[in-house]
Amino acid sequence: MKIAFIVQRYGAEVLGGSEHLCRLVAERLSGNHDVEVLTSCARDYVTWANEFPAGTSVERGVRILRFPVARRRRLKRFADLSDEVFNGRTPVPRQEEWFRENGPVTPELLEHLQQHGASYDVVLFWAFRYYPSYFGVPIVADRAVLVPTAEDDRAIDLEVLEAYFQKPAGYVFLTPEEEHLVATRAGRPLEPFTIIGAGLDAVQPSDAAAHPTTVARSRRWNERGRILMGSLSSATTASGGAEPVRIRSRPRCPSGNVGSRPKRRR
Repeated sequence: MKIAFIVQRYGAEVLGGSEHLCRLVAERLSGNHDVEVLTSCARDYVTWANEFPAGTSVERGVRILRFPVARRRRLKRFADLSDEVFNGRTPVPRQEEWFRENGPVTPELLEHLQQHGASYDVVLFWAFRYYPSYFGVPIVADRAVLVPTAEDDRAIDLEVLEAYFQKPAGYVFLTPEEEHLVATRAGRPLEPFTIIGAGLDAVQPSDAAAHPTTVARSRRWNERGRILMGSLSSATTASGGAEPVRIRSRPRCPSGNVGSRPKRRR
């Protein structure tokens, strides 16, 4: 299976929760699948300055395509726009401008998806709040799998996200609470989905006796990895192109019904 990972930054030198998890999953899937990471040339998420060279490279068996960031983040403009969209009802174009200002602005990455998106069986988008995911999902919606890594913060309340969260063909969540949060914001159940969480690298057998808790967590991580790979492998390719991805559903979060989360006062 040919799988694309869309993430704002990538690499062992990059610090960040969603970026780190993306790299771990990409490396594990690359042993059995054709994995390609599409990312920016940025290392720093504050400025999005281009630091990595653009083009193709291979790291730990994963092929990486880096695209240049068109401009650095304009910090004052981004801060002012955040105050505007988070503190009052704003038109859709202003809300979408927030995703552009949040960056990293990588128009060549979107062009790659427009030209080559159909060549992938599955396209995973990591972190909904960044430019590549927000503007990339609609381009390949029929094979897009969103890994939102969502939190209960001001960004999740942007009105444009209700329609956006309904676009992907499948979803991967890290916790039942995250699934409930995003489904509530979307205004309807989001299916199909799976919950994989995150874990730790496996320890050597010689360390098992000394670190029993670590071993148990590692086994849970390996199980979650099998859930994700099994889910993705259900996507099939038909003559003339790939069918929309299918991911088996997991039990929904029992903490409440979709729509029960109160809206913040604007």
